Amino acid sequence: MIQGQRGNEVQRRFIRLDEIEQKTTMTKGDVFAAVEEKRLSLCAYVDLNELGSLVMRDKKMVIRSVFNYQGLTRLTPDLSHQFAVLMQPQQVKLLHILEPQNITAWRSISEVYHNIKQCDYAYSEKAPNQPDVAFWAFAAIRVKPTAANSLSPLLSVLENACGKALNKETIGFDVGPEMRQAQRLSVEHVTVLPEQLRVDLKEIIDVFGEAKIRRTLPEAEVSDSVSVDILLSHPIEKVVCRILQVYGTELKAPNVWDVMREDARNELSRQFDIDGYIEEINNERLIWMDDSGRESQVTYASFRQKYLVKVKKHLKERVVTG
Repeated sequence: MIQGQRGNEVQRRFIRLDEIEQKTTMTKGDVFAAVEEKRLSLCAYVDLNELGSLVMRDKKMVIRSVFNYQGLTRLTPDLSHQFAVLMQPQQVKLLHILEPQNITAWRSISEVYHNIKQCDYAYSEKAPNQPDVAFWAFAAIRVKPTAANSLSPLLSVLENACGKALNKETIGFDVGPEMRQAQRLSVEHVTVLPEQLRVDLKEIIDVFGEAKIRRTLPEAEVSDSVSVDILLSHPIEKVVCRILQVYGTELKAPNVWDVMREDARNELSRQFDIDGYIEEINNERLIWMDDSGRESQVTYASFRQKYLVKVKKHLKERVVTG
């Protein structure tokens, strides 16, 4: 969950792809472009058994434990790119576990699998304590019979025919009783479907800034902002006031300007310019129209040095005197 700056707004951290334009000021195309550029990674909701937690030792991946998991994961940048380009089911080998509190059945390899004689990756005999932070894991740990195990029925037939036991010297590999029950520890892929994909709002904020996240202004705050607006004479000051009430007075000038620009694009449902004063806004200036239909403009420099400073001072004084 993400906590709003005003302290009373909480929203889900991970959203579905069809919620991007509801929860952010970005389009799905904007997000996918960032994924293709590997600035963002996609996440996926999974429900899997027998994953393998990982640790790097001497630049090699070592399996530490086996566990079950139901929750959110982050995909690798390459796999995220594949999803963004193709939007088709993908085979997944590595997952970044984001909600360790949702782990169950945390066990050592030896607790789950027995008589392992071969393995794709090295593994720890004992499982460490279950982590409480995000970590990487193999999506599926499995065991398969070794060659000697698979050939065990045939070897028994040959021994009966020869009338003597076979050994390493006679056939070239160990076929003792223990090896005929031997297992190979393997890492496999799982399939992730497009409908399992999610976007991490925290990552959106980290890459693009908090102004990209839409926040619905509660009814109580709307009525509260009206009383504040009465004390502000300029229409742009009123718009800025509403923005700062939602995002906090520490929001920087470029971010406030960005919120105004995004808000102005929603001509039918503006959240901050509720009276529709702003006609046009770009990187350098905005044009607004007063109640008599007369156009005026405010440059970004004037906004930053005059209007924003006045509103921030007004809100901070209101907190002190309130």
